[in-house]
Amino acid sequence: MAIHVTDTVAYWHMPKTGGMYVYKILQQMPGYRRIVGPRRHGPITEIPRGAVQNRTLFATVRDPWSWYLSVYQMANSGVDGEALWSHYGNGDPSFRAALYGMTHPLDVAAGLPRQFGGVYTVPEADHEKTTHNFLGSGLGLCSWTFRYVYGRPARPSVFVDTAQLTQGMADLLTRPVEKISHIPKENCAVHRPNSAFEDPASLYDEEMKKWVAEADAPLIEAFGFSEPYGNARNAVMDAEDLIFAPSLR
Repeated sequence: MAIHVTDTVAYWHMPKTGGMYVYKILQQMPGYRRIVGPRRHGPITEIPRGAVQNRTLFATVRDPWSWYLSVYQMANSGVDGEALWSHYGNGDPSFRAALYGMTHPLDVAAGLPRQFGGVYTVPEADHEKTTHNFLGSGLGLCSWTFRYVYGRPARPSVFVDTAQLTQGMADLLTRPVEKISHIPKENCAVHRPNSAFEDPASLYDEEMKKWVAEADAPLIEAFGFSEPYGNARNAVMDAEDLIFAPSLR
């Protein structure tokens, strides 16, 4: 995984939280460089030594409902997508069945797949330990991934809401929003048209929304999310102002 830095900030991101768009914005800032870590996605403990020195470490966070849909869409674009979701869905690759498995991992009959959510693969030597950590967390995959990637307690000092990225990045970097609003956003509808959903939020019925609300309650409460594709409490949030439940710290 790479950490992206400028003269003033360093960015470490949880998969499927708007990272590509943030990278494009940071590339326009003084002192930008990309420091590659040992693997594509991993925990914050893998940040190269010295990369965050004298910089504000920030992260992005996304409402769990849209995060699950984004993960599902991304994996569906690959050749192994149906097999992955059949695994989570106990033989059924539909979003409903896969979502149930991601929010009720103890009910995944065959055990969790090697590729967590189709987003990243835990090293073979760590898979059993990591699986037990997830199953024992009482969290949905979204909240557990937040904990796995950002640390326990979360190490970033600032969080930017994915749903408000343009404004949030402008505020964080103290730039007029007009200076970055021209940068094209990345989304599955553009670069993964075959797996994009025309109206993603409509795939949720009330029962499915409740699964996420219960499994990811600590994350939802900490950042003030309220509905699929809804905003966090603020575009930019200081970690010192957030209250994390024990399961996230």
